[in-house]
Amino acid sequence: MSRLFPTLLALLSPSFVEARVHVQQDELGQGRHQRIAAPSGVIHVLRPRGYRREDAGVVLYVHGFNNTVDRTWREDRLAHQLSKSGLNALFIAVAAPRSLMDTVKFPDLGRVLALVSRHATRLPTGRIVAVGHSGGYWTIASWLDHARLERIVLLDGMYGFVAEYQRWLAADRRHRIVFVARGTARLSRRFIRGLKGVAIRGDVPATFEGFTRRQRGARVLHMRSQFSHSGIVKSGKVIPVVLQLSGIARIPRTAKNPS
Repeated sequence: MSRLFPTLLALLSPSFVEARVHVQQDELGQGRHQRIAAPSGVIHVLRPRGYRREDAGVVLYVHGFNNTVDRTWREDRLAHQLSKSGLNALFIAVAAPRSLMDTVKFPDLGRVLALVSRHATRLPTGRIVAVGHSGGYWTIASWLDHARLERIVLLDGMYGFVAEYQRWLAADRRHRIVFVARGTARLSRRFIRGLKGVAIRGDVPATFEGFTRRQRGARVLHMRSQFSHSGIVKSGKVIPVVLQLSGIARIPRTAKNPS
């Protein structure tokens, strides 16, 4: 036992954990991309072209069930969709549970940010926005106690933790939440019942300019999606538009890649 104890300590030490983190880096048409493979799971990081850390925010994307972060990054062209929003943001996509029988891979948002800061790039100090599709609501629910999380977008993802999300919304006037609902329309409409500062739309507009001033400023915005549950993330017509509700500044057109 006396010989085993030092070995266990070594396995739990930060240096050992750090040694098990692998980083791949490449240049995409949308900007600089890094893939961090950590013991808890994979994290993708994108710094879009024209990115300025001094006045940037952070956008975290969490995939749904029956999926992986690598697959959604590749098949849903996530880098393209995120950068198409035009936001001056550090985009981070994290591994999440594949089913209710799975576990949350990154229950500590601070841990995610620390991994990105240590292995990819220095973090900006602007607001943090979390976007979750479908089962991504589960991971985001574990992040609600993070002081910098100001806005949440649930893409057909109001399946549970209703009371926790309601408490988060009420805890700070800066907190805002956007629902893009299809199969979850009934539960998300129940969530907003009786709340003040709510705006409702019957569809997702084609461009940000399609939102009214009231909808852009609402603490809670509920949109009924004309796209299917999977189409919300695969069509390429929802994520770039709703991300512009984040309040994060946009990259000047002259600084972006012409393509």
